[in-house]
Amino acid sequence: MDFDNFIRFLIEAKKNGYAGSNANVEVLDDGGKKVEFSEGSFKYRDTWRGFNPFFGEEIVWEENKEIFIMNYDGRVIKDKDEIEETYAFLKKALERATPQFPFRGLPKFREGDLEYNLRQYGNRMGFFSGRESINRGKKTIYRGVFRGTIVPKVN
Repeated sequence: MDFDNFIRFLIEAKKNGYAGSNANVEVLDDGGKKVEFSEGSFKYRDTWRGFNPFFGEEIVWEENKEIFIMNYDGRVIKDKDEIEETYAFLKKALERATPQFPFRGLPKFREGDLEYNLRQYGNRMGFFSGRESINRGKKTIYRGVFRGTIVPKVN
């Protein structure tokens, strides 16, 4: 696998997925939601369930072989009357994924009185995990976690 090409694709897929304003969200028969994106030999799928809380999974295939899996969950824990605003801000944070931080967003992103914070553990070439939060002032209003791995190539 060309790791740099994979990371470029993953970032593009996320911008065309849940975080993207042009995402084509499909509602599944079981109530879940799905977004797919393909480019060249890569295919991306993000499926999630729930709203507050929510949980989901992202998978990337290259030439029909799984090469990346990540699951995530989160919830607004305060200011529940502002869930829509909080999730809209989360999408803005997730759109800012970079090659150094490709799995969710930047370590810090601020807009108005909201601030997204990310702590990522592990490395980009293997198992990783992390925590994210959104604060309004000194109050944490959203928390999320994620974990995943690059799938080892099996001969």
